[in-house]
Amino acid sequence: MTTVVHAADVHLNSPLRRLAQHYPDEDWHRPTRDALARLVAVTIDETADVLILAGDIADRDWYDDGVARLVLEASAALYDAGVTVVAIDGNHDAACGIRRDLTAYGRRLPPNVVWFDADAGQTAVLDDAGLAVHGRSLPASVVPDDLTSSFPARVPGLFNIGVQHTSLDHRRGSKPCAPTTVDALLRLEYDYWALGHVHARRIVSDAPSWIAFAGNTQGRKPKEEGAKGATVFTVEGGQVRDMRHRLTATVRWARLQVNLRGDDDSDTAVERVHAELDAAATELPPGQRLAARVELTGQRPHRTERQRAEVEAGVRRWSSESGYLIEQIRWPDRAG
Repeated sequence: MTTVVHAADVHLNSPLRRLAQHYPDEDWHRPTRDALARLVAVTIDETADVLILAGDIADRDWYDDGVARLVLEASAALYDAGVTVVAIDGNHDAACGIRRDLTAYGRRLPPNVVWFDADAGQTAVLDDAGLAVHGRSLPASVVPDDLTSSFPARVPGLFNIGVQHTSLDHRRGSKPCAPTTVDALLRLEYDYWALGHVHARRIVSDAPSWIAFAGNTQGRKPKEEGAKGATVFTVEGGQVRDMRHRLTATVRWARLQVNLRGDDDSDTAVERVHAELDAAATELPPGQRLAARVELTGQRPHRTERQRAEVEAGVRRWSSESGYLIEQIRWPDRAG
């Protein structure tokens, strides 16, 4: 039996910027760094054979030499645990040149790391794990072309995994990034496609040829809500078994709609909001914090500026006491 961890879109060092305005004393770059540490811990806890990083380990807007050091430290910890790491460049990695920096200044990636090049699809045969992993880094920050045709043929007798950073059909609003189609992926007859770029976990196709996005490891804004982490699965008898999601995020985003009644006073309105926050927090594991965007609805949701200020102050005060993070409180433009 072989255990594989599939992760993507770590975006190391990128901050949860929307929280900084109200919580300026906290280091909002830290959650994405913590997510990498938790990913390493999850991989070791699962006694995984392979960790696949499907691109955007770094973030082009927040890249510095410290990011490269973090990746080297994580790779070394996984080497000590006997885990093979297979990685590709996503569009952010290509923009900031992290792969170049990992081997600059006398540095060297540990021998457990396979980082695919960008000029063509390549194959890494991992005999001990019974895997053939095929991948290709993105050659640039903007890739309008489908790269799937450059991927090698499957290797008979092994479980074949493809690794690609792609927007796929980009129907969900993302900008095209090495776009491809489900049919193009299926034609290669790989057993599992480990995809990156889309920040929501998504199973596009299941057996006999799985196609999956792991989502990102830490949500950074309200639209990246929900449980964030990595996909873990085992391979047995040439088939995917026991697929599950392991959490890596220290902050979980939620978008909450709270209906206020026309006769609610400010205290009652605050209580309604807090009840919704409490309900959302019941889904959190120990050690994870809730960050919320609260959208107020209703026929007369406190129309005066004074009433709104009272409600917002009450929500933030109560949330602070409960450990909740409030990104924004949104009011409807008009009643009804």
